[in-house]
Amino acid sequence: ATATFVNTKRQLTDLVVTKQWVKQDGTTNIPNKELPAAIYLKLQRTTTPNIESNWENVTSDSVELKWGYDGWVKKFTGLDKFDAKVGPQAYYTYRVLESATETGNNWHGDAADDVIEIDGKKYTILNNTVSCADDSTTPLKLTLTNKLQDAKYNLNITKQDAEDKTKLGGVEF
Repeated sequence: ATATFVNTKRQLTDLVVTKQWVKQDGTTNIPNKELPAAIYLKLQRTTTPNIESNWENVTSDSVELKWGYDGWVKKFTGLDKFDAKVGPQAYYTYRVLESATETGNNWHGDAADDVIEIDGKKYTILNNTVSCADDSTTPLKLTLTNKLQDAKYNLNITKQDAEDKTKLGGVEF
């Protein structure tokens, strides 16, 4: 005799994260040589996404994401759809934090319009969360978008006399 047991307490799903790099004008045609070699991701989840202190790490390790055959894609597998201790009504929301380095505690994406600096360029993190639904049978999909910020420069202007090069005071621009 063979007995088959089915765990109905937990339902699992996968999460496919696609990294998207966007220019200031919204286009995505950034040459790979202008993008970082890699970034690092940390997966978190909660049943109450509006309460910052309730987010928990899914694993203690970060994962490296770099350009591959399928683009900037990472798949997380075997994730719980809901908190089995609470019941099927407490669906998880997952979010992905990112860092330019593998070590340290310099994670970004836990605040609206958070900014991350990678290789001297600053990017605004536009989207990094996805929620489970009770009827979903397909993997969750998240497009993790970073928008390049306009470069900012400090420009010092000095008004001077053309003949003797003395600085002129009281000049406004």
